[in-house]
Amino acid sequence: MNSIILDFEQAKSKHLLFKSRLRSILYNIPVEEGPVLSHHECSVGKWIYGHALVAYGHIPEMHELEMVHADIHISARKLVAMHKDGKTKEARDGLSEMEVVADQLVHLLGLIEKKLKNYPDNQLISPELKIKPEEYNDLLRSNAELDKRIKQQIAENNESAIKYDAVLAALHEGIVIQNAEGVLISANQSAERLLGMTANQMRRLTSISPDWPTIAENGQPLPGELHAPMLALKTGLPQINQILGVIRKDNVIVWLSVNAQPLIDKQNNEIIGVVSSFFDVTAAREAEALLKESFSEQQALNEELAASNEEHAAVNEELLSTNEELVLIQESSRQLLVQVEASETRFRFMLNAIPQQVWTASPDGALNYVNQVVCDDFGYNTSEIVGQGWQAFIHPDDLQNCLNKWIRALETGTEYLVEFRLKFKNGDYVWHLARALPYAQDHEVTLWLGTNTNIDLQKTNEQRKDEFLSIASHELKTPLTSIKAYNQIVQKISDPEKLKPFLKKSADHIARLERLISDLLDVTKINAGKVFYAQEPISIRDLIIHSIESIQHTIGSHEIIVETVPDISYIGDQLRLEQVLHNFISNAVKYSPDADKIIVNSKIDEDNIIVSIQDFGIGIARENIDRLFDRYYRVDNTAMRFEGLGLGLFISAEILRKHGGSFWIESEPGKGSTFYFRLPLNKTEKLQITCTTTFYRDRHITINFNQTHQRLDVDWTGFHDEESVKKGCLKLLEYLQKNNSDRIVNDNTHVMGNWSEAAEWVGNTWFPMMEKAGLKYFAHVISPSTFSELAARKSIDIMAGIVTTQFFSDVSLAETWINEQI
Repeated sequence: MNSIILDFEQAKSKHLLFKSRLRSILYNIPVEEGPVLSHHECSVGKWIYGHALVAYGHIPEMHELEMVHADIHISARKLVAMHKDGKTKEARDGLSEMEVVADQLVHLLGLIEKKLKNYPDNQLISPELKIKPEEYNDLLRSNAELDKRIKQQIAENNESAIKYDAVLAALHEGIVIQNAEGVLISANQSAERLLGMTANQMRRLTSISPDWPTIAENGQPLPGELHAPMLALKTGLPQINQILGVIRKDNVIVWLSVNAQPLIDKQNNEIIGVVSSFFDVTAAREAEALLKESFSEQQALNEELAASNEEHAAVNEELLSTNEELVLIQESSRQLLVQVEASETRFRFMLNAIPQQVWTASPDGALNYVNQVVCDDFGYNTSEIVGQGWQAFIHPDDLQNCLNKWIRALETGTEYLVEFRLKFKNGDYVWHLARALPYAQDHEVTLWLGTNTNIDLQKTNEQRKDEFLSIASHELKTPLTSIKAYNQIVQKISDPEKLKPFLKKSADHIARLERLISDLLDVTKINAGKVFYAQEPISIRDLIIHSIESIQHTIGSHEIIVETVPDISYIGDQLRLEQVLHNFISNAVKYSPDADKIIVNSKIDEDNIIVSIQDFGIGIARENIDRLFDRYYRVDNTAMRFEGLGLGLFISAEILRKHGGSFWIESEPGKGSTFYFRLPLNKTEKLQITCTTTFYRDRHITINFNQTHQRLDVDWTGFHDEESVKKGCLKLLEYLQKNNSDRIVNDNTHVMGNWSEAAEWVGNTWFPMMEKAGLKYFAHVISPSTFSELAARKSIDIMAGIVTTQFFSDVSLAETWINEQI
């Protein structure tokens, strides 16, 4: 039998070097000792069992040696591949298992070495080792040092994990972590307390789980896909301060402010999860509700004419209280300045933390600093504002008075106090109360510290209260004066027949007075949230016919014509919906004094009941339409021509909103107006959706990626509310990102009705999200519906950012414009 050269010591040395090299790769620890070898070179080598297997195939361990070597070689390549793919933890976990098998190979080498020595006719030739004995000893020490460093790293990781868990447990805020699919994998103790569930109970749940139903701020159910963490996972953008109510298992509603931050793998830019933090704002909402209830109780006093003086006194007290608060804030700011005088950086930081506009001026009155609030309000940086001075932002009508008072304060070294309007970055002027005090050292003024406090709400409320009191005084006084006059006449007449017309006129004025008081009470109840709405089956046909018959008896000047009415059942509050019809028809009669008919139509359109009331009166100018449903607002100062407090349409709008409906108006001055309102029916059919990577369609929106021009063509259809607008907009965001587009042609020509409730969300939230996703150009094709167009223009007006927008009345013109943008 031929002799075989088989160096077992060299094989064991190479095997030990292979283990050290693999450990250093998986634990990212550099190894300088010894040569760096490939996996194939570090393996035992086919030469160990190749020629030897031919010569010593009768030894069972040789066949087992071949199988173990193959397993080790394959396992090592898999572990390195997992490490390169980012699965380092799984690779490290598999290393110890592979090392057990690898050590079996060394054991087999020893058995084979012993057996071969027992065969006298075999010669074991030991050539010079490629790895010398002293190098082998160094390798052993290097491997031991590597083991020590790996254990130290594992211990440090464990210590960090313990500290991290302790920090999470100590936080008052609730913290939850969800994976890329939205499945909850971790929750701290505060999250358990706020959500009323243990971490084990929450684990494996998602935001859309029925275990924790949620509601939005308006009281409507909030779908799980619109929760902050789900939006963060979907868009890759942080979600800030989402307010929602969680209905816990004990039926307690906890209101939370939620922030969600997506976790992004920086190597492949993929979203791997989301961390959400939230805290309890229930007490704040209850305090807000108490404030609203207090305001509602104040409004109820409007039934008494004597409340006029009390209202004015209350306003004065509020202003005095505000001034006292401003004095305290000003004094606090002055003390703060003294404390931070030694540190300019800390001084600027503290001023930026104050939620008011804060500014400083030199002793001669030159503006030299404004805080970040001023920059955010005006849309300029500090140096630009200081360079322009206050004159660039103060309303021209207020400027001279401000300058006079400022010069007087500089000359006397006394307090500067003035009210003026400041121009914000959106072009609006906002009322502020400015107050500045001199800071003196050694009786010499070295600095002026000033604050501007936003009092626009107080000014608006004061103006609206004055306006309302004026209207209420006039409207309530008119019927009372008439009743008093008729009563004086009645006292002088003894003939019953002659008394009848005066008694009838007196009764009419009493009815008018009752309507005015009823409207005031309804507004008070709406503000307090105390209006009860019944939910019972109603015949729409009976509702319209009976309401019009009742109204027609009280109206002799106009004929109310019903052209179409569907025979369908609806779930709602019949009395409140009759009130809407009565308000709309009464309004139509009131503002069409020279006409003699009112036309009423109703139909079913896209699972909605649409009712229209058309008059042929004075009409409404376009600029007044969007304000028409404000409380106390009446068009063109018509208080002297037509009676009423201007509350009927506001009350009707609130009733429709509680039924999930909406309203809108189409009008032309001099030709009349048509008032529409919509009541949604229960949707029973399944929503049909068509979806590819470049095309999407459902009943509300169609999105098509135009590859030739690299734009999204969007067609909105039918009636919309806040929910449908948000879903469609988020779908648009998804397709903009999918197709890497920067431009949209947004067609609203098929939109009907009114989606104004979503306008602020579109301007303040959606457009910034789209800009961050890459949107640069937005062509908006306006709807023929006036209210829809007003909502679109409002969303663009309040939009913050640099997206270039343009309105069009024709789709082809919009496409031409957007294709020309570079």
